[in-house]
Amino acid sequence: MMNRNSAFRILLADHNCRTRRELARFLVHRNHDVDCASTGYQATRALRKRDYDLILSDINLPQLSFFDLAAHLETEGLETDVVVIANLLDLDRAVSAMHEGAADFLLRPHDLKKVAYTVERIRELKDRRADDARRLQIRREAQMQEETTLALARAAEERDRMNIGHGRRVASYAVEIGRGLCFTEARLERLAFAGKLHDIGKIGIDDAILNKPGRLNDEEYAVMKRHSEIGEYILKPVSAFRDIAPIIRHHHERFDGAGYPDGLAGDEIPLDARILCLCDFFDAITSKRPYREPASLEQALEIIAEEKGAFFDPLVSEVFIKMHHPRRAVVAI
Repeated sequence: MMNRNSAFRILLADHNCRTRRELARFLVHRNHDVDCASTGYQATRALRKRDYDLILSDINLPQLSFFDLAAHLETEGLETDVVVIANLLDLDRAVSAMHEGAADFLLRPHDLKKVAYTVERIRELKDRRADDARRLQIRREAQMQEETTLALARAAEERDRMNIGHGRRVASYAVEIGRGLCFTEARLERLAFAGKLHDIGKIGIDDAILNKPGRLNDEEYAVMKRHSEIGEYILKPVSAFRDIAPIIRHHHERFDGAGYPDGLAGDEIPLDARILCLCDFFDAITSKRPYREPASLEQALEIIAEEKGAFFDPLVSEVFIKMHHPRRAVVAI
């Protein structure tokens, strides 16, 4: 919002010298920054020199009527609010000016309380518009961040040819569990993004390791394990995903503390990361690999049941097993 202590920049364009002096003195006394013009030429010259928050313009200003002024502002791409000053006999023209975009009108002789109220109302309206514009810009920037980051995640997944669609499936399973744990819609949305992005760090892993047809050796596996830290590194500076970054870092931690990268255990691990850990495992073990056939649903659920409290969070495991007996349709993400 505009700093309320800053001067409101006003161009006062009125051919009547007495009116101009009276209004200028009153507005300056109220801490506004006022420039004066007595003709249309002076007004347009002032507009070329600086930006104004408000123009108070005589509807009969020599060389520049309100309608000429409105056309000039449009041509120059200026969105300055205009309040017209008129005599009672010009009331019809003042109303016409309102229809053409004037923010308000003031009648002579001036009621200074009305002048103060009108200027303050225009200032508040300008503040609200600025706030709305800032919020819209923030939303647009967040949307661009999301689109760019998701595109990067898709690029990482496409490099890992054995895991095409893995992020989407993990997100689907994770949302199922989140709903079973009564997560709010906002948290479910965050969990879905985390599922889609959990392997984004693989963009920093060599293709030869990502697409090795056999099992990784110890050295290769050590490199592969870095993807969760790389993922956090990528997401942490992105304001839209800053709260997701810790989930990405810890989605390979084990409930018993034997996971990576930090060896966290139990409730030290973010709940959303514990959910992704199970979903990541489930999708991996039920997917075909060059070196093994996929596990059946029953086999996968049996392993999860056996690993409750060791590899997986017991509550998350129970919710997942319950939901997949019999198996339900995967939630669309």
